[in-house]
Amino acid sequence: VRDVACNEHMEHQFAAGYESGEIAIWDKRINRAACDIRIKAHNNLNNAQARSVAWHPIRRELLASGGTDYFCRVWDINQPTAERFSVQTIAQVSVTKWRPKPPGGGQICELV
Repeated sequence: VRDVACNEHMEHQFAAGYESGEIAIWDKRINRAACDIRIKAHNNLNNAQARSVAWHPIRRELLASGGTDYFCRVWDINQPTAERFSVQTIAQVSVTKWRPKPPGGGQICELV
């Protein structure tokens, strides 16, 4: 496990990023060995890792991940088979954060 993030909107839910490049979504109310959702987030031919995960501060279904494949990716956990969007970076991503409000206010969140 490279990173763990709790969903602030649903206290029972958390995400984990793995060295395999996958992200797993867990429900801690359910006592079982298998996760609820598994996303092949940063799997590629170069064995990329999912180094960082971060829940969106307003939209509880969105999860961002950063990996060693030089990408930040955003996932909708209601439709986990395809990413919502991605941003290619110039280096491996070690920390993924959402900026809750842009300068000047508003309700739009950005991935920084």
